[in-house]
Amino acid sequence: MIISKIYHDPAGYGSIQETLKEARVIDKSITLEDVKKWNEQNLHRTKQLRGHNSYIASEPKFEYQIDPFYVNLEDQKFSKGVLAVDIFTKHVEVIPVMDLTKDSILSALHEIFHKMGKPKMIYTDEDTAIGAPLVQQWFEEHGI
Repeated sequence: MIISKIYHDPAGYGSIQETLKEARVIDKSITLEDVKKWNEQNLHRTKQLRGHNSYIASEPKFEYQIDPFYVNLEDQKFSKGVLAVDIFTKHVEVIPVMDLTKDSILSALHEIFHKMGKPKMIYTDEDTAIGAPLVQQWFEEHGI
């Protein structure tokens, strides 16, 4: 879809208005409502809805919460890692990494998905390595 391609372009991640403007260059029939609907269906909400304070996944492997982290372990080889939690089953995997670069994160994600299976959705904070176009492209290729 045109909107998805524009939004996920490495130079993209623009506002709704910017996405609409770029999409209309390709297809004049795309409307503001089309872009808003795509955003609602494809992007994770970053603000909690008023009156809602929890989320329950519908099944195992629906959503993994992933977080790269640092640990102060002076006598250990690894002091960084990537943690993943299946929020339905509470299954947790921690993958130690040498650094938190996009390549290390991607390698850890491969290992997590090998051990836990592939989720439908990932929830994470705004991390530079996870937000890197290479990692985002990998998610898209895997339908996440």
